[in-house]
Amino acid sequence: MKPFFEYSAKDNSFWANVKFISEKLGYSDRTSKGQRLRRYNLDDITKCYREYGLNLTHIYNENEKSPTEFSRDLVSYLNRRNRVIETNVEPNLMNREEVEVEFIRIREYVNPTCTLPMNK
Repeated sequence: MKPFFEYSAKDNSFWANVKFISEKLGYSDRTSKGQRLRRYNLDDITKCYREYGLNLTHIYNENEKSPTEFSRDLVSYLNRRNRVIETNVEPNLMNREEVEVEFIRIREYVNPTCTLPMNK
């Protein structure tokens, strides 16, 4: 996947937050039908940070009672990434049967002399 230009200058703390949120909240939403990847929102992220006892000052501005620019960028990036995966990546993936057919075709064409590792 190519990087999104508008996020290319983000610092390590941004990417650490992306990783934390993705891992703790999960990538997929198994409760919704037809939508497999999660759509993130500020409420879910805030609850997650509270659950882990983390500081929210970079996520929510208590004085102004509003999300910070940092949190708006996080939500925007996470949701954009998932939309791109669903619309551009997923349609190009193969299922188990398709992979097996392609593997056999290539193996017969290449006819390797070494032992091939078999994933389960």
